[in-house]
Amino acid sequence: MRFRIIMFVLTASVIAFAFIHSSMPSVESAQESESVLDFVTVILKFFGIDPNLSDHIIRKIAHFTEYTVLGALLCSCAYSFDRIKPIKFVPYTVSIGLFTCFVDETIQLGIEGRSGQVSDMWIDFFGVLLGTAVMLVAFTGRYERSTNYMYANKKGISMGNMENSVKPHENKMGTMPMTRLILTMSLPAIFSMTIQAMYNVVDSIFIGNYDADGLTATSLAYPLQMLLIAFAAGTAVGVNSFVSRKLGEKNFVQANDGATHGLVTCIFNYVIFLLLGLFAVRPFMAMYTQNEAIVNYGIQYLTVVLCFSFFSIVQIMVEKTLQATGNMIFPMLSQFFGAIVNIIF
Repeated sequence: MRFRIIMFVLTASVIAFAFIHSSMPSVESAQESESVLDFVTVILKFFGIDPNLSDHIIRKIAHFTEYTVLGALLCSCAYSFDRIKPIKFVPYTVSIGLFTCFVDETIQLGIEGRSGQVSDMWIDFFGVLLGTAVMLVAFTGRYERSTNYMYANKKGISMGNMENSVKPHENKMGTMPMTRLILTMSLPAIFSMTIQAMYNVVDSIFIGNYDADGLTATSLAYPLQMLLIAFAAGTAVGVNSFVSRKLGEKNFVQANDGATHGLVTCIFNYVIFLLLGLFAVRPFMAMYTQNEAIVNYGIQYLTVVLCFSFFSIVQIMVEKTLQATGNMIFPMLSQFFGAIVNIIF
């Protein structure tokens, strides 16, 4: 009960903090953002980093971070009600987070010099989803470890040998005829990888209809996009290999642990590309061209691609993990849905 009360108080405090700042007039808000920008710049320069930050970027990062904390706290509130399956409360917590984002932007419509933006609402909501996802991974891993420990004690076996006591489970990779298995496993994967490679192509086609410099910028940005995909896919393939081997050995406990740790590595990969998106984009673009218009277009494009790459990284990890279990259809559909959203919006 004490944990639940603390979580509710902290959640209410974060929401109140967000609403109070949204109620500030534009002049006061700008002064506060400039103070934060100056502080961050001093800290980064102390470590020898020359940041390319603006008041606008500081605002977006602050909002995203604020709502990431809110998402984590909302998920913790769900955990306080059910420590076994907090995920069943996630639709409610995510809905509360989305409603909070909506109210936050609506408040700004009535404040002098402020304006509510739909794009800002979605940035905030992505923060809620990130915080929720991180806490779900943490709570799930904690529950599995405690359950495994209690099960081992009850059976009088060591944790190292516990997987041998788990009842084996067969999936299609151990029973399906070879030719049919190859076709059902390969064709959806080919389709998914083709869709992944088309993202930059679709962006280039869209931008090329408006500005040649913009098309050049997206072409120059492609190496960093490919580096992002390489990190995400490389890590995910490693997890895929580990999980599939453990499933083949009927070692389901280590397979679950591998999948859980794979999601955790997504956070580390994201931090790398978040830092690249904040500090390395301008130097990267400047290596290829001195055209200021192309450099600025590239900065705008890569900042969005890299700073909000968390969802792409997680999607690739989940896709490869599911493929390790023999499920090829759901990853293909998720890629297809993402491609359609990218084309439309």
